[in-house]
Amino acid sequence: MPASHPLAKKKQLSLQDLAAQDLEIVAPSIAGSEDVMLSKLLNVRPAVKLHYYSVFNKAVVNQAQLTKHLLLIPEAYSELCHPYIVKPVS
Repeated sequence: MPASHPLAKKKQLSLQDLAAQDLEIVAPSIAGSEDVMLSKLLNVRPAVKLHYYSVFNKAVVNQAQLTKHLLLIPEAYSELCHPYIVKPVS
């Protein structure tokens, strides 16, 4: 998330924190384990606004910065998200 985002001050995010947020997430059935997170997210917070990407690269990070969307990624990709702030989701 951008440093200016209201959730940036939190140490860890919950699924409830993502309610009514614009969220960039890997397209279903591409990543496998992220599909579980997506189904949990939609069950808890169906109002979340999802935007899908099929390939994760710096262009996805840049687009999320321009649109001020949150970006849901596997922790292993966090190094590629600079200057975004990366927070774990419980």
